[in-house]
Amino acid sequence: MLFETDRYNAFQITADGFNYNGSSYLFDEISHLFFSHVLTTQRLNFVKVGQPESAYLHIILSSHKKLKLSFDESSFFMGLNFNKKKDIKNLVYLYAFLAKKTFANRLEHYLRQISENGYFVYDDCRFYPNNKIVFRKKEFPVKSSSFMKRCGYVGMRPKSGIVDKIIWEMSIINLPQFNTETDHDIIFYLLEKYLGLKWS
Repeated sequence: MLFETDRYNAFQITADGFNYNGSSYLFDEISHLFFSHVLTTQRLNFVKVGQPESAYLHIILSSHKKLKLSFDESSFFMGLNFNKKKDIKNLVYLYAFLAKKTFANRLEHYLRQISENGYFVYDDCRFYPNNKIVFRKKEFPVKSSSFMKRCGYVGMRPKSGIVDKIIWEMSIINLPQFNTETDHDIIFYLLEKYLGLKWS
């Protein structure tokens, strides 16, 4: 599998890893994957004039080195760069391939924390299996809290009345939340398996 564009040197998948910009890496060296894929609506005088696409993939290695690949059509004012559409599509496929290839290794990072500490840490939150999520110093017990999945994050609030629900839905205030773009596949696997949280 070869991922190559004008912007990046060849990204060559090998039997047990990949070559990138003249260096070789093993799949086992990948500790985390950050991925964001966004469509942004552009308007001029309230009229839709375009919907540029962007994709960002950060490969975080066990050495803490971060390899960043990204493509963004919105850099072209009020227009689309159709030459980048293929690059973005390839980047989406590359992320899906790497996510599947490294799932077990990335998952082990969190399982080890559960085994050693009784919880795992993700985006500055502590997740206690079958119990609660702690955001900073505020606790959100699973049985008495509501969790809303939105694009790129999950928001948390205590279960409460209709007024609080309206505030929540309208996003009038900033609510406690955690980002889900790092190890996206892993975090939702853990939320379902250890906290019983899942979304359709």
